[in-house]
Amino acid sequence: MSGIADVTLATAEQLFSLGEEFKDFPNGKTYKYFKYSGAASAANGTVVYGLDATVGKVVDDISASTRNDVRGVSTMAVTRGYYAWFQTKGPHSAVKKTARDISDNSLLYGVSDGLITGLSTTATAATPLVFMGRATEATGGTSTTTAAMLDIDL
Repeated sequence: MSGIADVTLATAEQLFSLGEEFKDFPNGKTYKYFKYSGAASAANGTVVYGLDATVGKVVDDISASTRNDVRGVSTMAVTRGYYAWFQTKGPHSAVKKTARDISDNSLLYGVSDGLITGLSTTATAATPLVFMGRATEATGGTSTTTAAMLDIDL
């Protein structure tokens, strides 16, 4: 199940191995292939988390992942039950965020359902912080997305 990846396509049929990685060298981005099992649809910029017991499936609900297991960020709308490439590294123009100011170059963490934040806090057993990258623009609390340079290690 390998070949040239079309990272703009979500399909009902599995076309690649779950967890397979694709490096888009010309654009400086890396993607991982997962089955989306979250809400009805993950919009562009939705942060997804791994399910602890199910390798290769991701959700937008942080409570379904006991370890805050950030897996990637959606680059398109993905319907529940569909397979798609989720971005793990490189520039992303519109990552969904919490209602909080984020400074340019601040560290970003996955800490909420489908969202990132620029929190400067300490991790706890209940809410571990998972580094996701850095903001590449300053955004106010009313903004729903921020540009980021992703660096998610799986």
